[in-house]
Amino acid sequence: MAKCTVMIEITAEGGDLSLNVRTFGDGADSAANLMADYLVKLTKHAAEQVGNELKEMTHAKAKH
Repeated sequence: MAKCTVMIEITAEGGDLSLNVRTFGDGADSAANLMADYLVKLTKHAAEQVGNELKEMTHAKAKH
């Protein structure tokens, strides 16, 4: 059975998010690779949304 592992590291510093994604596997199973690609895209989208929300929260706090 082919296996593809996705390692996702997310760090936040001062409202800025950093996303580091690595995939490991033998590449023999296209379904596993497709799932890994989907997880990467989903995680990047979520990180962008969280980054936007953090910036809005920081901006709102600065107004008060």
